[in-house]
Amino acid sequence: MNKSAKNQGAPAKSREDYEVSVLSRTMGYERYFGVLRVVRRRDRRVIFPFDGAPELGPFQSKDEAINAAREYGEKLIADDISTPEP
Repeated sequence: MNKSAKNQGAPAKSREDYEVSVLSRTMGYERYFGVLRVVRRRDRRVIFPFDGAPELGPFQSKDEAINAAREYGEKLIADDISTPEP
């Protein structure tokens, strides 16, 4: 059995079981959007973004957009740990 097949059965248990990327993008004057990517490491499943995922913004500053994306990512991770998607 290869290593990746062995890890797929183990549920994610902590924040360290996820890869998170947080950025921002600008869409005009004082219109900043958070850019978030969350991947569960054990099976490489992309938790966010997904089809129909909400846009994170607009916000008036880059920092607000990044903070909102980070907070949303933490919520998604907590939800996935408590109720993992297959």
